[in-house]
Amino acid sequence: MQVAFLGAEPKAGTSANMQLAAWGAFFHPVLRERAGIQKAEFTDFGQWSAADLKQISSWDLLAVNLSLTESTWEELFLNQSMFQNNIIFLIGKYHHSQKRELERFSRWYRISMERICPIPYNQRFQKAYESGRILSYLKWQQEEFCYENRVFGQCLKELLMAIGKYGKRKGDIYYG
Repeated sequence: MQVAFLGAEPKAGTSANMQLAAWGAFFHPVLRERAGIQKAEFTDFGQWSAADLKQISSWDLLAVNLSLTESTWEELFLNQSMFQNNIIFLIGKYHHSQKRELERFSRWYRISMERICPIPYNQRFQKAYESGRILSYLKWQQEEFCYENRVFGQCLKELLMAIGKYGKRKGDIYYG
């Protein structure tokens, strides 16, 4: 399975979300099996070119960062209709107080809430990403039972399930 992550720039928040998904798929073999992810290739496309867009259109799944600018959204969805296939949307540094904003965004762009995967803000994960220790963070997060870690783990599971679910739906034109 090939999964492309599109964001505003390379090595930024989208990269962190991509690495979280990749390490999460590696770290949770039972969940990976349940989601149907046998082998996955995760690639971060920060600033993309026309050649990248052509290459990405043949991939199994596209994960788009919701923090993109309005002009970028128009470029992706109005000019590149191929991106209506097999797509999920990520929102990083999500706070539960943003729930209404997320629902408004879902209605405005006619995106199913199933396809929006929030990644809650977690200072420990951010530090783990910056120091390159995501795997050790995931192991520690499993052992530490606090509300923040439980919510973070649940969102990671939902992200992996969405990758498995929508990555297998080749030719599925309906994205909303």
